[in-house]
Amino acid sequence: MQHSFWTVKIAGVSGTGKTTVMEGLKSSDVDCEIIIYSQLLNECGDQELADLMLADKLASSKGLVLMDDHLEFDNPNKTRNYLRENTRGLVLLDVPLRDLVTRINGDKSRNRISEPRRLAHNLKVSRSKAVQLAHETKTPLLVIPNLHGEQDRSIAIIKAFVLTNSP
Repeated sequence: MQHSFWTVKIAGVSGTGKTTVMEGLKSSDVDCEIIIYSQLLNECGDQELADLMLADKLASSKGLVLMDDHLEFDNPNKTRNYLRENTRGLVLLDVPLRDLVTRINGDKSRNRISEPRRLAHNLKVSRSKAVQLAHETKTPLLVIPNLHGEQDRSIAIIKAFVLTNSP
């Protein structure tokens, strides 16, 4: 099936900077659309409706679509979704546990899990799932430490990765 769009997933546990990086890529002259699934879910209030809205958005998209992803949540359809969504790259934002806890505790604008043991587990699961998905879908994987104060560096590296893996 020929697609008029292609996706790059920006993955990581809550607090790793997915939204910040996606917005930074868009403002750094990368021609793209951004889809944040949690926003669709909030708008729709229902997973089935959010999935339909996502499918509609993708069907009407042209070119690059950046999508956020949380790999720590179990989704048996993830591999199929990546293939259906014409995923051409997976970026895992990987932040050291101590930095992640500090970042989450400092951000009062969102309500996130900040318990270190649970975050450590989520980081481990995300790392493992990223490698598994990249292998199963034959999708290039970039793991990048999105460290505090280095977002511009992260965005530049991800931009190069995105452009290198464009169709």
